[in-house]
Amino acid sequence: MNSDFRVSVDFFAHHKTKKLRRRLGYEGVVALLQLWAYAARVRPDGDLSGMEDEDIELAADWCGEEGTLVPTLKSVGFLDEDEGGLRLHDWQENNAWAAAGESRSDASRLSRMAKVFPDEYQALVGAGIRGVSKRDYEALRTSNDRWAVIDGMIRGCRRAGGDAQGADNDQTTVVNEARTVVERPLTTVERPFDDDLSPAPAPSPAPMAINNTPLTPHGGEGRTRKRASGPDSLPALTEGIEAYTEDDGLREALGAYVAMRQKIRKPLTGQGLRLSLRELDRLAGDDVAQKIAIVEQSVQRSWQGLFALKPDSGGGQKDSGDDLLALMEASRKEAREAAERRARENSPWGRVAQ
Repeated sequence: MNSDFRVSVDFFAHHKTKKLRRRLGYEGVVALLQLWAYAARVRPDGDLSGMEDEDIELAADWCGEEGTLVPTLKSVGFLDEDEGGLRLHDWQENNAWAAAGESRSDASRLSRMAKVFPDEYQALVGAGIRGVSKRDYEALRTSNDRWAVIDGMIRGCRRAGGDAQGADNDQTTVVNEARTVVERPLTTVERPFDDDLSPAPAPSPAPMAINNTPLTPHGGEGRTRKRASGPDSLPALTEGIEAYTEDDGLREALGAYVAMRQKIRKPLTGQGLRLSLRELDRLAGDDVAQKIAIVEQSVQRSWQGLFALKPDSGGGQKDSGDDLLALMEASRKEAREAAERRARENSPWGRVAQ
């Protein structure tokens, strides 16, 4: 989902904007900007087809006379209409980055599959697919028959691409070839890390744990025990963050927190991430801005945990570094004053003055 869109510096000086302001006032200009913001979030390609005039006015938060916004936007040239419906004028040319937001997200999900579902990833790439929608990814992640989902995705892509009649045979070959690689039962060692998201092929007396804290050797017996699996993989942690929030700013801050924990050699596990997110909810509730500030505070100070915001100035306590600097300055000042007193006492002019 896009977090911003582009507006030219000449927007308010443009003749279209002046016409819109003259006909609907500044409320009309603000409504246009809100409609653009809505499109960047919900209709990133600028296509408003299927939306009635009332829907567009609601999306733009238009508070003026009902039924006047859309005709005015069309008359001044901010909206185009064709057989398919309404679309924002030159949106993809003027906001190419926002228009490609959905495609970037789809491509990112496909890249994530290279580690989480490597065989399914190879099947999709071999079929010429370059992105996976959020709905398809969730279906793949939760399905008991992933290859049925892969088969449907490739068929849908072929139909959308308008390929020749024999396209279904081609994609069936791709899927069948990929099946032969993974249809044999996987051992615990061979199974991908995130394979526990779907049921295992057969019941196992020791299922794979999500939170595998490394065992600390203790005495002779401890040295012979095998370590449990290490921290969760980065894609698994990223999935947990994306499931927690849709705010891009908070996702970025949490990603930096995960990277910082890696850097200080205290990497997060899946259970550790869930506990941290629970603590974040306790500290900030639903305040996204405060959550971002709390996470950034821990990142900047290389703290392992998440804590309430510390005051930068005022009545709060100073950091120990500030206290040390203050003590050093006071010590230097006292030494200077003592040296000046000794100099006055040893000087003949000083004794005369006294």
